[in-house]
Amino acid sequence: MQTDKYTKVVLTLIAVGIFSLGCGGGASLEEVNELRQEVAGLKEAVEQNEVEELRQEVAGLKEAVEQNEVEELRQEVAALRDSVDRGVNKIALESLLAPFKVSDMVRTKRLEIVNGDGEAVIYAGTADNGSGLLSVSNKSGQGVIYAGTGDGDDGDGLLLVKNKSGQEVIYAGNSNNGNGGYLRVKNKAGEGVISLKVDDYGNGVVGAWNRWGKGRTLESK
Repeated sequence: MQTDKYTKVVLTLIAVGIFSLGCGGGASLEEVNELRQEVAGLKEAVEQNEVEELRQEVAGLKEAVEQNEVEELRQEVAALRDSVDRGVNKIALESLLAPFKVSDMVRTKRLEIVNGDGEAVIYAGTADNGSGLLSVSNKSGQGVIYAGTGDGDDGDGLLLVKNKSGQEVIYAGNSNNGNGGYLRVKNKAGEGVISLKVDDYGNGVVGAWNRWGKGRTLESK
């Protein structure tokens, strides 16, 4: 397009020159002015065409840059989504595996274990005297096992077993006279029927009684 317009200008100039030569003289002032105007018009048209072509080229480049930036943004967003998904999956996996992890130590003042109904069936904590205490209850909430200490700040070890009615059936601990261990077994009515203890000389003593309190003891010799 640009070459054709310049060619037209050149041809016009040649034509005018030939016409002038053919007439035996130079071009008139009016013809020269017309020619100048035509040249100026052609020059303006060429410049406008070049500006329009430049605008189109710039617009094309801008569009290409924008498309490239959009594509880069899309790739960045995709990468971020992938990273987030991996993080979420990692957290979900850790949450699933958390119940199966074994800790070296759990330090707490109180521990309660509940059943499927939300009722506490095992309690591990401290007694009123500050000593350790373990209590086990049945589904009905009745305490059936007590493991802790006896009376006093530095009590001896004590184990109590009760039936489902709450009646003590086994007592195991230290004897009152301090000779050693003591075991007492009771029937469902709470009556002592069997005992194991240590006498003052460190010998074992076994006792057995019926429900009316009649029985005897067997001492080692």
